[in-house]
Amino acid sequence: MAAILALVFLFFSCQAWELKLSPSPETGSIGQRPTGTPIAIMCSATGMSKDQRPTITWTKLQSDNGKDITTTGHVEIKNLDPFTASLVIQNGSLEDNGVYICNARFDEEAKKASIDINFFEELHFIDDINEIDIQQEGVAVNLSCLVVPGEDTITVGNQANDRDQSLITMWEKGIIGLSEASERNYTFYEHGQVLQINKYSHAHDEGTYHCKVFDRRTGSMISKQIKIGKYFNNCISQCATGRLTKKRQHFCLHLCTNLCHSLYVKPADRSTSIRQP
Repeated sequence: MAAILALVFLFFSCQAWELKLSPSPETGSIGQRPTGTPIAIMCSATGMSKDQRPTITWTKLQSDNGKDITTTGHVEIKNLDPFTASLVIQNGSLEDNGVYICNARFDEEAKKASIDINFFEELHFIDDINEIDIQQEGVAVNLSCLVVPGEDTITVGNQANDRDQSLITMWEKGIIGLSEASERNYTFYEHGQVLQINKYSHAHDEGTYHCKVFDRRTGSMISKQIKIGKYFNNCISQCATGRLTKKRQHFCLHLCTNLCHSLYVKPADRSTSIRQP
């Protein structure tokens, strides 16, 4: 009798099967990827004999009442063999984010395994200028922490909004946070990514400014510091140093000064030249 029970136990043990994802979601942030990059997940039914045929499908959690998950054009599903189905996302976008579920069924038994895939947009500043030479007082000075526009949009209700709506920009001078209510009456444009000092004063405004841009959707953040003052002349010094004639040095001096002023210094009565949000 004991021998028969042992054989029955062995038989059912051999019939047990599992559903596994590769790479495993438990091995780290497998599903955390920058937008535009691919990801491939294999779903395999193991512990089956070669003549058994499970049904394996991929679905997406809360995908509009069973909507086809390949509609974004980035998702491709293939049956590689009778026991393996792959999920490949090429050129992933924010629209592809979500929980993907591998479903398998065999002989009235169903199993599932899931992975959370999150594509995020990396933030990049439009320029890397971090020093501005200001010689004239009373002018309007613009400090830029503009971020490269994202290719994706987010949807709120029935309206699609630019990614800038999800970005938060924080400005500091030293350890002091800056806002429109600050003593210097700053003005902010482009969703806060441009800070304007309306009437520049060497005594009050010289120094180092810090900005941080935070994406509420992804948690990504980048920061930048900008030094302004009449003593920051790297642009000029780099141009004028070396074995240059005095005439050439004079040309470089005016070239750099005019360039910096045309980009960052606006007369106070013409501050509206920057597009307001």
